[in-house]
Amino acid sequence: MKKNILTAYIKEPIDIESLAKTIVCSSNIALSYATRQNLILETHTIYLKVFSNKHLENLPYLVFAHNVRRVVEYAIKNAIPENSQKYATLKGIKYRDLFTRLILKIILKNKRTDLIEKYSSEVISAQGTLAKNLKEELRKIVRSLDTPILRLIGENYWDTEKLTWKKQDNQELHNVITTQLRLNNIDIFERVATDL
Repeated sequence: MKKNILTAYIKEPIDIESLAKTIVCSSNIALSYATRQNLILETHTIYLKVFSNKHLENLPYLVFAHNVRRVVEYAIKNAIPENSQKYATLKGIKYRDLFTRLILKIILKNKRTDLIEKYSSEVISAQGTLAKNLKEELRKIVRSLDTPILRLIGENYWDTEKLTWKKQDNQELHNVITTQLRLNNIDIFERVATDL
């Protein structure tokens, strides 16, 4: 009996909604669609845009991106300094899609194919050794002086007078940070096609 190619990667399935969110985070599609997966699944033109051949070509990359998205909120939490009042109220889940896209672009910009290779062979759960190691790798990226995502978010959206986070749009914040980190020209799927 011939083994299905997907079983090599998927011990735990990636559902269609999660795959849609992962693709949105990995593409240049507006980040707001990551929270509107029903619209993706119910609107034919958007569905075709999200689930295009370009986006579905590299299964190992999609597994990696899904794994990043799955644990990124824990990495954000672990990256926040313990004594920080400023970031104490930062909700990782609210910024999950934004951080996922930024981290994926940083990984590809810095040619960290080692991370992609290490965390693309199976779908990981939020717990376990692989998840713990990936969280640590992502925490390093979030806190890095070269890619100061937390600092830039704080600079752009922390209200120093009210000591609260300003209301913001993740796409707007994404545009500001990608410009500051010089990530604007990185098309994730084009890089994946050429670098992996």
